[in-house]
Order: sequence, then C-alpha cells, then structure tokens
Amino acid sequence: MAVTHQNGKFYLCTTPQPDILDQSEFEGLTWVEVPNVVEAPSFQITDNMLTENYLSSDIAEKQKGYRSIDDSTLVIGLKTGVMGHTNLVTAARTRSVYAIKYVLDDALNETGTGTTFYARAVIGGGGPNGGGGEEFVRKTFNLGMTEQFPIEVAATAGA
Repeated sequence: MAVTHQNGKFYLCTTPQPDILDQSEFEGLTWVEVPNVVEAPSFQITDNMLTENYLSSDIAEKQKGYRSIDDSTLVIGLKTGVMGHTNLVTAARTRSVYAIKYVLDDALNETGTGTTFYARAVIGGGGPNGGGGEEFVRKTFNLGMTEQFPIEVAATAGA
C-alpha cells in the first residue's frame, strides 16, 4: 500500500547537535513536536555525476562524484505561541546545527512506530509568507542538511 505524508509528524531537538550522530544517539535525544506542518521536508540524496569526453571515443566516460543531501524547506501554518514554532524561530536565528526527525504514519499496527527519518540541519528563514485575505499565514523554514546522510528507520509493529 502506498504511503502518504498525511498525519506525519516533524520534530526538533532544541539543543544544538554539532557532532555526527548514530541512530541510538538520535533516539536518545529530547524532541519537541512542531505542529501544523503544511509541507514536510525532503531527505533526498543527490549524487554528482561526472562526465569525461575523450577525443578517441564516441562514448563519454561517467563516474559518480560527491554525494550530498538536498537542502529542503519545512512549511508550517502559523499558530502564535506554540512551543514547536517558537523553537524553530529561535533555531533559525542561530548558526548552530540541529537534529530533526520526521515520522510517517505507516506503523505496521496500532502500537508500532512509523518510518522515521533523522538528520541534522542548519535552520534559516521563518518569516511569514505573503498571501491574500482568504489564505492562511504560513512560515517557510530553510533546512540546510549537513555533514551526514539521513538515517531511515523502517516502520515497526508493536507488541
């Protein structure tokens, strides 16, 4: 069955995490949920493809180069005074690296856990988006994924 982002949850660790973390270290952090997510971030990995053309060949040689995590955005619906929103604004005002977590609603049963993505990012932006009289106020935060590839933990079934 296909999985959607509906009921997915985004979390922020409010303590900067300057060092690379493994799965157990991510799991041991304290997380604050950021409610009213309109658009979840991407955890896409991009491989740089190198091309070399030789005069002696009709076919270009290809190799993989550096890999990177694409920068992404997190869009939230404004809710004044909500803890997770306040924490994002505070993080966006720093140059620190923060741990982030995104959990899909695809647990294998009611007591299981959904697919979880962990990453570290510098956070920027956070100003209100423009719009018309009948549009909800949103804030867009830039997520500069950094220094390590996201960790994906498969959905589980609980006891």
